[in-house]
Amino acid sequence: MIKEKAKAKETITDVEVAKKLINIFQSSQDRKLEFNLSFDYVKKLLEYKTCYYTNVPFTEDGPFARSFDRIDSDKGYIEGNVVACTIDINGKKANLSFDEIACLHTKLNKIKEKNKPGMKIIILGSARSGKDTLAELLNKYYGITFKSSSEAANELFIYDDLKTKYGYKNKKECFEDRVNHRDEWYKMICDYNLDDKAKLAKGILKKADCYVGMRDYDEFKESKELFDIIIWVDASERLPLEEGTFNIPKSEADFIIENNTTLEDFEVKAIKLGKILKK
Repeated sequence: MIKEKAKAKETITDVEVAKKLINIFQSSQDRKLEFNLSFDYVKKLLEYKTCYYTNVPFTEDGPFARSFDRIDSDKGYIEGNVVACTIDINGKKANLSFDEIACLHTKLNKIKEKNKPGMKIIILGSARSGKDTLAELLNKYYGITFKSSSEAANELFIYDDLKTKYGYKNKKECFEDRVNHRDEWYKMICDYNLDDKAKLAKGILKKADCYVGMRDYDEFKESKELFDIIIWVDASERLPLEEGTFNIPKSEADFIIENNTTLEDFEVKAIKLGKILKK
């Protein structure tokens, strides 16, 4: 915040306007630039309180003090081409042409978009409904990264806790055997989230755009605000609804995508959904 004593002067006298007008005129003559600024035009520029380019308030001195800049460096000090801006931004803009500024903006904007966090998605549904398949299709066609709760939990703690008990040789073997120990995995994940129900979700979203396969409603309620879109994969016409370790209601979903026919039909639906998500 700018201190009160550092603010630019509130009142501009006619003498100050005249001195500034003469200085600009002399500069234009020395540099052989066109000049047609009027007294009233310069007075108005000296009365502006903030920078034309950044809206930063002017100060009496320092990098945020007032200066005059020609918007188009190929033109002179003519009305409509001269604005009041901070010394700081004037120095950064220097004598860049419109084309150079446009090129710089384009390059920097691409970098900004590349580094911008993506939409955060959660995919829900009963066991074997096609949640992972949907995530794989969104990744294939739109580059949306994903990680399942089981996969993340296995990497973080489940393999280490179960490898001796079941004689697993590696994490892959442990992960592939999860279907035989759903109740045990569910309880282990609940215990992991005991102090913070959103702990696993937060960990997944640090590494991926999409969380696949959350199962516990308490965990969902605690982490719901972390997600931009909630997707439900419905396969209820070909598979019975899962009971026991999955208790999140379908009514929580923003989108419901059916997977009751062929993989080809499901892929078409996934592509259409991906177009919506990437807009």
